[in-house]
Amino acid sequence: MTQLYESDFKWELKRCTKCVLPETFPGISFDEHGVCNYCNDYKKVEVKGEEELVSLLSKYRGKGKKYDCIVPISGGRDSSYVLNQIVKKYDMRVLALTVDNGAMMPDGYRNVDRVTQALKVDHVWLKMRNK
Repeated sequence: MTQLYESDFKWELKRCTKCVLPETFPGISFDEHGVCNYCNDYKKVEVKGEEELVSLLSKYRGKGKKYDCIVPISGGRDSSYVLNQIVKKYDMRVLALTVDNGAMMPDGYRNVDRVTQALKVDHVWLKMRNK
């Protein structure tokens, strides 16, 4: 019986020269320098600061019939914090929105209910249908 070793197999997996995503990543393509389309399409996020946020929010505060904005919430810490800040610190009338793709954990459901009730904001669930 012949024993095979990993070194007996020659395989090369093409990877992005910038971020190292493999050629097996969905929708990936490479330019002539080996840089992937995700790196080439990336645009750096420009942080404008809190003054700009306050200015932007003031344009919408009190303008809607019932809500000033929609805040997506997953039940995680980040989205719960954002919802709390928008409601309490920036005094916005919020409609909270959760898109449930079927992967939410029970803690997520419980957290969404708790934070929306505590902040007294309306909440809408969008549940994806299984295909």
